Amino acid sequence: MHGLRLLLVLTAVLVTGPLSSAVAAEAPVLAVLEHTSGWFGKRTDILAKPGVTASSLARLPKSVWTLREGKAQKQPYPPAERIIQFYRVIEKDPELVCTIAVKYVGSAGGGWRPAYQIVPPPPIQLENGKPVPVDTGLPGSIRVVKTTASTADGYVHTLSFGSITGPIQIDLWEVQ
Repeated sequence: MHGLRLLLVLTAVLVTGPLSSAVAAEAPVLAVLEHTSGWFGKRTDILAKPGVTASSLARLPKSVWTLREGKAQKQPYPPAERIIQFYRVIEKDPELVCTIAVKYVGSAGGGWRPAYQIVPPPPIQLENGKPVPVDTGLPGSIRVVKTTASTADGYVHTLSFGSITGPIQIDLWEVQ
């Protein structure tokens, strides 16, 4: 009987040991993307891990999306600045919705809090090495709906945004 109990305990330690270290190594939450629908809201975490992630909120056109503050980092120096690019998928092709710059700012309790700023689209782009005016499509039509107080350089800890042309969907994002 003791042998069976020992075997079960060792199996539990072996199984949970690697899992707990994998969870501890997971990237911190960079931001929380959410929308409200009536009284209820849906949200998903955006991790500070470079790469493309499909949204659990895909194919849900909404008038307003809110980017809430991710996890504060307790370390002596600020984490690296990041870029989040949100995309919607139209007929299997991703189309840029907007670009958000993420910067960590010092908090009163010590550590670093993520803050956000919408990056305006460039007025021109290059095609075959030649400058071409950017079409005034979706990225230029993003508007800020509501924010928290901003830092001296215009970053905010909560940012609500939408499109002036109607509801938009966020199907995936890329963290750089």
